[in-house]
Amino acid sequence: MEYDKQAYKEKKQAELAELFDTLNEETEEIAKDSEKYKAYLDTQARMERYSVSNVILLSKQRPDARQVKSFDDWKKLKVQVKRGEKGIAILEPYKYQKENGKIGTAYNVKRVFDVMQTDVRPREKMFLSDVSERGLLKALINEAPVPIEVVESLENGKNAEYAHEKQTLYIKRGLEPGTFFRAVSKELALAEFEVNNDFDYTKKAYIQKAEAVSYMLCRRYGIEPQITPEIPEIFHGKEAKEIRRELSESREIFREINDRMNEAIEKQREAKREQER
Repeated sequence: MEYDKQAYKEKKQAELAELFDTLNEETEEIAKDSEKYKAYLDTQARMERYSVSNVILLSKQRPDARQVKSFDDWKKLKVQVKRGEKGIAILEPYKYQKENGKIGTAYNVKRVFDVMQTDVRPREKMFLSDVSERGLLKALINEAPVPIEVVESLENGKNAEYAHEKQTLYIKRGLEPGTFFRAVSKELALAEFEVNNDFDYTKKAYIQKAEAVSYMLCRRYGIEPQITPEIPEIFHGKEAKEIRRELSESREIFREINDRMNEAIEKQREAKREQER
């Protein structure tokens, strides 16, 4: 059969257009369906390196995904994708040069497979098995962007509070580890949002996004969130692309805190290894 280059190109363009339609539809659902919003946050917490768009697509097609790779990448690891498994469609960006000489970004459809679709039995992540509760809490506040003060009590029974006027994060003394993590992660996120949005920061504008960041951090580090964040009001009336831009803002704060935590935890491990030598 003769290869039809034009037909192949049209097929790929149609496939890409269909995936973008799915992405936009699912984005709009996330903005109005609390269960879909929660599923997105759960997936983003596990797949922190993936873009908002691809996490939305992963959450739609395989909400339990934990580790995805292309067929060829699994093969390089000598892992076989199970027969009959359907690939998960995500977006693969690439750069190209426009007619005016500027560099643009375009996308192809990429098929990936979750580890549960392969012949290996995934191991539960034990990356915190050697980290104490105290060590985890120290990692959370490692290199915080604002000063931290421990106090005996806070107004209205609060466990932690970021004071915008003083640009200081206050933490109540003697908190149980889970309570500490939940309260401090939310207020720390607020401080991060102010650092990144100094000119238009208000607590009211960012509190729901901070709750989402705290929820993702809790899910990632095995802390029971207790509450599911409400869908941010700022999503209302926005188009899909604008909603993803808002989600990306929360994702970036989540990643900033998570990256600092990973660095602090690795330093703790290194110090422990030095002591054991």
